[in-house]
Amino acid sequence: MIKQLAGKCWAWFKWLVRPSGESIDYLIWRHQFLIKRSRLYMWISLPLFLTAVLLLVVFVHHYPEPPTFPEQSPFSPEMIEEWQTYSRRIVQVHWVAMGFLSLCPVLQRTRWSRRFPALLFLAISWSMTLVPQIVFLGWSAIARPAWEYIFFMQAVLVPVHWRLHLLSQVMSMGFYFCAGLFLILAGIEPGNFDETLTVASVGLNIFNIFWTCLICCLAVALYERLQRSEFESRKHLQMFLHAVTHDLQNPLIGTSIVLQNLLRRDRDADNNVMVSAPKLEQLLAGNARQLQLVQSLLEIHRNETQDLILQPAPLPLAPLVEDVLFDLEEFLKEHQATITNHISDNLPAVDADRTQLARVFSNLISNAVKHNPGKIHLVLNADVICTASRKGLKLKPHRPKQNKPNHSAIAEKWMVRCSVQDNGSGIPPEQCRHLFELYWRNPQTRHSPGLGMGLYLCRQIIAAHGGQIHVSSEVGMGSTFWFTVPLVAHTSPDRKATTAA
Repeated sequence: MIKQLAGKCWAWFKWLVRPSGESIDYLIWRHQFLIKRSRLYMWISLPLFLTAVLLLVVFVHHYPEPPTFPEQSPFSPEMIEEWQTYSRRIVQVHWVAMGFLSLCPVLQRTRWSRRFPALLFLAISWSMTLVPQIVFLGWSAIARPAWEYIFFMQAVLVPVHWRLHLLSQVMSMGFYFCAGLFLILAGIEPGNFDETLTVASVGLNIFNIFWTCLICCLAVALYERLQRSEFESRKHLQMFLHAVTHDLQNPLIGTSIVLQNLLRRDRDADNNVMVSAPKLEQLLAGNARQLQLVQSLLEIHRNETQDLILQPAPLPLAPLVEDVLFDLEEFLKEHQATITNHISDNLPAVDADRTQLARVFSNLISNAVKHNPGKIHLVLNADVICTASRKGLKLKPHRPKQNKPNHSAIAEKWMVRCSVQDNGSGIPPEQCRHLFELYWRNPQTRHSPGLGMGLYLCRQIIAAHGGQIHVSSEVGMGSTFWFTVPLVAHTSPDRKATTAA
């Protein structure tokens, strides 16, 4: 029974110090950061706590009797003796805590502290907060450590892992209030000279401790969130730069090999090199590849520095999709992909830029084909939805209306929801959250062509139209990319037939 309870406590502790939802790279970085900062916290706490103990010894030696004010009456011998006993215990308790704190450098050299730096952090923190309370409780007294000072020092020196800070605070404070409640229920008079268990003192302690812990944990959580965001951005930027260099150097290497082979060949009488048509086509394809990559980079930079310029116009959706599929016909045949198009000719016209919207369809279709095994099947759908109502933002399918007055029509915004569904391998949920981000690329497809910026451009284009884009996917069940574009302002959906495949 005890072994099972200990196992559950250890599992809960590991869950607390290693929560899910964070990347392995970030957890490794935080582990190393926690090791370094815990050592710094320890080596600052040791001289700091030693200085505090020495100052306390000097103070107790200088005041063998309680300090008095002119308007106070002299203390009785019993009160002087109680003051001296309390002072000696204060010094003894702090020396005991200093002894436990001095064991932390020994703990720091063990493999457990390198594997679980959270244990070293808790040992340092509880040496200054929990140990004095435990020793004092043996004398039927309570001790209130300088929590505000210690917790703020932890938040400044070790500004990561707010759950660990919360655990150090809860254990120390929980012991303090449980010990005080035990003394009250047992009818034991606290042995403290300058503090009694009154409602006012307990309430003031709760107020100070609550806000101290809240500020510390909130500061650590915000700092850690910022650090995690910057870490992930740097990692994605590194992956992006790796992809750029990989994709740019391949055509250059190919061109260099072709030129070297040409130089080794015999030259004719005019000292000219004879180049075959396939070789020229290979060189032109490499140059076209480089130009396409550079243009993608320039387009990303332009979209980041200035708004995307659109030229919206009433646009029938079905002919647009047919043109996109015609342009991709050879690409689809090469990858043995098939498409079922359910987009109806009777769909209301959308208010969109033809060129930019065609790029969205082309990117979504080509990405689905490139990042899935051969012989994939795609299904294209489009239907009219309403994205606003009196109750707030929501999506609801369009149903043909009867001739009834609609008093809430002014609050409605009609959109066309387009989707590209495939029966491929699917996308893990942790990757779905980053698909439309800049500098992010699926690590499993780093050798695929392109820079992985197509979905980011799709999001920019759809956002410029006032719509939304998203993906829903399950591993092994395929993926569905959908986006919305607005209808033409004067188009009334109840006068047109719509299709929901």
